[in-house]
Amino acid sequence: MVAARRVLISPAWCLAGLLCAAGARRAEAQSLPLRRVPSSALEVPAGVAVVRDSAAWTVLWRRFEGVRWSKGGTLAHAPIPPVDFRRHVLAAVSLGATSGCVNAARYIRRVVERPDSLVVEFGFEREGGVLTCAMMIAPVDVVRLRRSAKPVAFHPVSEGLAPPPPAPWWDRPAWADYDRTPPGGGRVPLAVLARDPRNTEADVREIARRAGAARDGTAAAVLLERPEVGRDAAVLADLALASDRVRRLFVERHLADPGTLALARDGRTARPVLEMLLGAVPEPNDRELVRALGENPAVRGDSALLSWLIVGGGRHRDLCADALRAFLARWPRTIQLGGGSSRTVACY
Repeated sequence: MVAARRVLISPAWCLAGLLCAAGARRAEAQSLPLRRVPSSALEVPAGVAVVRDSAAWTVLWRRFEGVRWSKGGTLAHAPIPPVDFRRHVLAAVSLGATSGCVNAARYIRRVVERPDSLVVEFGFEREGGVLTCAMMIAPVDVVRLRRSAKPVAFHPVSEGLAPPPPAPWWDRPAWADYDRTPPGGGRVPLAVLARDPRNTEADVREIARRAGAARDGTAAAVLLERPEVGRDAAVLADLALASDRVRRLFVERHLADPGTLALARDGRTARPVLEMLLGAVPEPNDRELVRALGENPAVRGDSALLSWLIVGGGRHRDLCADALRAFLARWPRTIQLGGGSSRTVACY
């Protein structure tokens, strides 16, 4: 009877042991709820990272926020999602450029908390194929985690997915290294570098030079959002070469700046900048700009620029008459227009 009783009891003890072991494993590792942070406005290269403070989060957002144009022709911005970094950190995963219908992805499958670490498991959003739409995207998946002293590890779970590279999102490449990277080989777009809030004056000038040379209107427009750019004649001379849209943005953002009038009056201002300023002459309330350009010796000594000023600023009769007298003192009464036609100028 005693032996029989032991046989009957033994399976019960085994089952209890299994249940206890399973409970111990659950205590050792548990999946945490995924609390995603909106990040569709960001377009970033492949990489994984833990963001632990607001400074890094702000730089990441301002640097990689996708360039979007409003209907009015200005740059539109998405607000930076607020994060309380006293209580939380962010885990972020990007698998690089791909195709898709919207710039969003859910790469992070789950986050497992272990006694000694947090493990972020990630993989391709769509196993077995890529959804093709008529646009290229570079989404990043971001989840909020409770702040902890435990290290965070990233583990790929999709077949064939390589171990994660450390994110290059905060790196500032030397220009020599940048030039050695082909445009299709992972080079960060110039507009991304233009948006970096850590840019120095030298950085801004170099980006402007490259944007003008490459006719990169997007990078140039991003630089124009920096208030100091409107006072830098060298930077403006480069940006003026980029695109008509950039010239319009300059008018909208900097026409009323005191530095703009100083540039308009300065005979050393580069011709592309003078042309950009002359393009703003037909704008409302441009009287002081017309006056400043009319006083510029470089404008008064160039028949094409002075013609442009007279034709555009003709409604300011006194200023137009002064410019017209300067013109007639050196050139014929007929002003040649850009299209090869001619007309007799009158101040009205």
